[in-house]
Amino acid sequence: KYRVTHVADGDTLNLEGRHRVRLIGIDCPEIAHSEKDPPTKAQPWSNEALRFTETRIKNQTVRVEFDPDYDTEDHYGRWLCWVYYRDPRDGVE
Repeated sequence: KYRVTHVADGDTLNLEGRHRVRLIGIDCPEIAHSEKDPPTKAQPWSNEALRFTETRIKNQTVRVEFDPDYDTEDHYGRWLCWVYYRDPRDGVE
């Protein structure tokens, strides 16, 4: 189990211990990236996707699970994982 320290966008997050995760089964619009060369613009609904993920798991403890049908990392070195969290509304994971 890990604490989510940062949500980069709707499908990418950072965990304590400096692990970066790309969620399996989710493909969200990309946010703007001013540090890229050339900088990229935000895709439609990217901010909404970011807020959706943030409101559910930022600063929460989550369980990560690797899937044997996927590589453990993508070409950026991010873990490819299923991420489970407890919904505070009903406590169900």
